[in-house]
Amino acid sequence: MLDDLPKAKLKRKENVKFFKKLKKIKPKILDRLIHPLHDEVFSCTNCLECANCCKTTGPLFTDKDIFSISKYLKIKPSIFVEKYLRIDEEKDYVLKSTPCVFLADDNSCTIYESRPKACRDFPHTDRIKQSQLLQITQKNYEICPAVYKVIEKLKLDNLIAIVDYNKLQSDMTPSSEIINFGNLSLKFKNFGWDVYDIDGHDINQLLDAFEAPHKP
Repeated sequence: MLDDLPKAKLKRKENVKFFKKLKKIKPKILDRLIHPLHDEVFSCTNCLECANCCKTTGPLFTDKDIFSISKYLKIKPSIFVEKYLRIDEEKDYVLKSTPCVFLADDNSCTIYESRPKACRDFPHTDRIKQSQLLQITQKNYEICPAVYKVIEKLKLDNLIAIVDYNKLQSDMTPSSEIINFGNLSLKFKNFGWDVYDIDGHDINQLLDAFEAPHKP
């Protein structure tokens, strides 16, 4: 899994452009694009084989996190803060050092049942309103191999769909008698596709459409 991360750093310039394009996609559409990819990637991902997030970064600790973990460890919150945490430049509680002191040798978490909310939610690609999390996702792209895979799948720009929209059924009856597709071109555009309406019998128009620049 970690083999992907060196490649991630080489794609920073590419990602700046790509994430700018993602910001232009409607929030609900972006959620519909990212969430299935999250499910697909994590269905075959074992975080215990990696734990890079725990080894290289640390979560923010809310007051609720501090109280919960302290109770789990059976120590006073003030002692927990003094022993494990510091206040960063943004006035948030974070770990004094990485790797995480609660990371075991087998990459499991020794406080898993009471881990911080930031750890529970990581890497955030299954949350709603992905449009508000793009900056975090861009950062996590270089930290989490699963996020790397989600975004790389989202980047697919060599997929071309040809829709024969002649508005007729195979028996030559109007398709509108079965279902009203509405503005089909607009529907594809709303999902982030580049759309070209052409005469499918015109070979030159077909060639021009295939050779036209396509956005990811």
